[in-house]
Amino acid sequence: LLLGKSFDKVLMGAAGTDGSYEIKQSAIFDTNASLVRTPSSTGNRKKWTISVWVKKGKLGQIQYIYGGQSSNETDLRFSGTDTIEYFGYQGGSHTWGFSTARKFRDVGAWYHIVAIFDSANGTQALRARLFVNGEELPENGATSTVAAVTQNQDSMMNLVNVPQYIGKLHGNDYYFKGNMAEFHFLDGAAKAPSDFGQIGTYGEWKPIEYSGGSYGNNGWYLNFATAADMGDDKSGEGHDFTEHNIAATDQMLDTPTSNFCTWNPVSTQEAMIATLTQGNLRYNPAGATMDEPYGMKGTLAVDSGKWYFEIRLDSDLASTMSGF
Repeated sequence: LLLGKSFDKVLMGAAGTDGSYEIKQSAIFDTNASLVRTPSSTGNRKKWTISVWVKKGKLGQIQYIYGGQSSNETDLRFSGTDTIEYFGYQGGSHTWGFSTARKFRDVGAWYHIVAIFDSANGTQALRARLFVNGEELPENGATSTVAAVTQNQDSMMNLVNVPQYIGKLHGNDYYFKGNMAEFHFLDGAAKAPSDFGQIGTYGEWKPIEYSGGSYGNNGWYLNFATAADMGDDKSGEGHDFTEHNIAATDQMLDTPTSNFCTWNPVSTQEAMIATLTQGNLRYNPAGATMDEPYGMKGTLAVDSGKWYFEIRLDSDLASTMSGF
C-alpha cells in the first residue's frame, strides 16, 4: 500500500488549490463497486447537467461513470481507447451521442468532467456539450456514428422506476476503477463548468463550491463525506443511492484538492505482471521470484522539496526495497 503527497497540498497533474474550497473525501470504486438509485417520478428529459471529478485506476478498458438504465439508457463512460463518450440508447440502438478524439490516460491526475444535455436549445451545437477541466471538447465526428441531438429530443434520463447507476452499466458490466469526488446531477438545468470550478493561481483548474441553485426534481449531490453511508445525497433533495460493494473503508483522502501518489500501472517492468487494486493503492507482484526483475513506481515524480510516503508490506519475497 502506497500513500504519498506533498506537504503544501498543491495538486500534481490536474487541479490545484490556493486555500479556498477544499474537497475532503473521495470514494474509491474497486471490485464490482457501484451505487444505484431508482427515481420515484419522471424529471426533465430535455435538460440536465452532470459534474464529477474522477481519477482513473485502469487504462484501455470501457468504464462507466454514470451507467445505463436497462434498455432506456443515458451513459457517461471512458471507452476502451480512453476517450470519453456520453450517449443515449433506446430500443436496441443509439439515439444520440458524443465522443472525444482526446484520450485521457493520466492515472495520477484528477479530471473534472461536465456533461450537458439541452435539447431545447435552438443551436444544435449547444445541445450536447462536454468539458474536461474547464475546456470544452469538440465532438469527434471522425469516429462517431451516433446521431446529433435533435431539437426538443427526450433523453432517457430521469425516467420514473428506471434504475440509474454510478460506477457501472446495468447488469454486472464495465465497472469503473478509480476514485470519484463531488458528483452533481442537476435535473432541469444546463450549468457551465464555471459553476463548479475556476482557474487557480498556477493556471490549474480547481473546484469551487456549487451555489447555482436548485437540483431539480431528481437532482442529487454526492460528496462521499459520510463513510457509513457513501450514497448519502447532500443536495437536500433526499435522493440517496444504495451502495453495492462500497464500504466505509472506501472513503479516501485522495481528492482533487489533495492529490495522493499511487502506484503507476504503466510503470511495471517487462518481466513483471502486477495486479493493482484499490485505486492503485495495493500492488500484488503475482508470481514474482528473486530471479525476475520486478518493481513498481509511483505516479508523482519529485526532485526537490520535502515529501512523505508510507508503504505497508503484507508479505515479503526475502528482499524488498523502497525509496526515491
